[in-house]
Amino acid sequence: MAAALRQRTFVLLCLAAATLTGLAAWRELSVEAFPDLTNNQVVVVTEAAGLAAVEVEQRVSYPIETALMGAPGATEVRSLSKFGLSMITVVFEDRVPVYFARQLVSERLAEASGRIPAGLEPTLGPVATAFARSTSTSSKARRS
Repeated sequence: MAAALRQRTFVLLCLAAATLTGLAAWRELSVEAFPDLTNNQVVVVTEAAGLAAVEVEQRVSYPIETALMGAPGATEVRSLSKFGLSMITVVFEDRVPVYFARQLVSERLAEASGRIPAGLEPTLGPVATAFARSTSTSSKARRS
């Protein structure tokens, strides 16, 4: 304590250096005001008017699910089949860009189109997360 009082100039210079280093680090620190914690997913919706839930599962959901399984970066494929409606959700790893995942799913759907009843057209659900994502710019805000 006595040494710090004798070397006031040195202590003040060290304090200033620590403050400036902290401010520089703080400016470079990227933070998200509202981090998006939702998983990266693509939803496939197929309307199958007049088909019972069991028929939707067997004739629509199952062929599409099997086509989507094994997609690069996919961690999970799950479906919901109701009267006249099939909803299939493909969950991707966070490192897979949203629009690339949608492209992969679209390609797999084109392959599966021959295995589902004629007249049914699977469509991709909207890009939906808790917060809008942009693939061209980072969603992380910089403090200035």
